[in-house]
Amino acid sequence: MIGIHLVRRRTGHCVLVLVLAVVLIGAGSSAEEPILLDVMTFNIRTSNGRDGDNAWLHRKEIVAETIGEFSPHVVGLQEVLEDQIEYLTVALPDYRWLGIDRGLNGGQGLSEYAPIFYRHEILTPLESGNFWLSPTPDTPPEFREFRGSRRRMGRIVTWARFHHRSSNRQIYIFNTHFSLRRGSRQVESADLIATRVAALPVGSSVIVTGD
Repeated sequence: MIGIHLVRRRTGHCVLVLVLAVVLIGAGSSAEEPILLDVMTFNIRTSNGRDGDNAWLHRKEIVAETIGEFSPHVVGLQEVLEDQIEYLTVALPDYRWLGIDRGLNGGQGLSEYAPIFYRHEILTPLESGNFWLSPTPDTPPEFREFRGSRRRMGRIVTWARFHHRSSNRQIYIFNTHFSLRRGSRQVESADLIATRVAALPVGSSVIVTGD
């Protein structure tokens, strides 16, 4: 059984937040008490954007305040650069995070993460990893020429298996940021994530966040 509460809020240029209250039933008996887990997926918009009054410098406090206001147990972020992670790590001391950059531009300049932030007093990571939304999901895509520079074009998925302390149960979280191009690439990305989820142990509790 899953219950969803959806909230939309703009915190600046092209930024949308969705907050979900999800009731999860784990792998055990249906008689088990459900876990109530608050989950947020939040595209915070890269700090490299030419956004004028809505640039990261002017909106970063509102982003941290928005997360703090809802205080979700898990936050899947998109379009996140290293300086943004550094700021949020300090601004949100109740959270820790998992993830790697997707290797865009060889990890230099605009090199985005799709990190999972989590309340470390509520959840403990047991294992985590990453894969790419590409024909070679378990290895970074090859560099190729793009607008005069060598770039890796594959989007990334960050995932983790968490121990939920109060219930002594486990849950998987997957977070990603799809290509902006609608069509087959997005469908293929969704199919790849669905395949990875289907390969998990039977009865696993899973949440996928993204944009």
